[in-house]
Amino acid sequence: MTLRPVRRADGPLYKNWLRDPTLAGWHGNALDPTAEFRRVLGSRYNFIVEAGGNVVGHVAIEADWERDTSAELGIVIDPLHHRRGYGKRAVSLALAFAFRETRTHRVWAGVLGNNAPALRFFRDIGFSEEGRAREVRLDGDEWIDYVHFSMLRREWAHRM
Repeated sequence: MTLRPVRRADGPLYKNWLRDPTLAGWHGNALDPTAEFRRVLGSRYNFIVEAGGNVVGHVAIEADWERDTSAELGIVIDPLHHRRGYGKRAVSLALAFAFRETRTHRVWAGVLGNNAPALRFFRDIGFSEEGRAREVRLDGDEWIDYVHFSMLRREWAHRM
């Protein structure tokens, strides 16, 4: 598995992920696929995940690199490639990059509280639950919490 920079040619696939109903419900807000892809292209550490010569997903480490030592992790794995370990390996590579190549001290991720697979995923790969923002999103007639996870550099180093 490799991570490579996002290219303009990745736009159609990336936009399809944002439109995919099996993925779109997990985003914290409704994203305009074209605007979001433009943002990703202009962002410093956004990567396409490739495995076996195929594009299987996207992973990002985002921060204000001039002043922050805390970075946000985002990941999307194409539904055609779910449950094959690609997410775990992609996050492992992204964390190695963040902690080895930048001055990042803390990597965090946010997950909607009704996304049981993502909650399980972040717990299983060693992220700690930091807290919960209650009732941040209305889904039909149900309010959904936002769960915050993080991993510190020393925790990552201990797992290596």
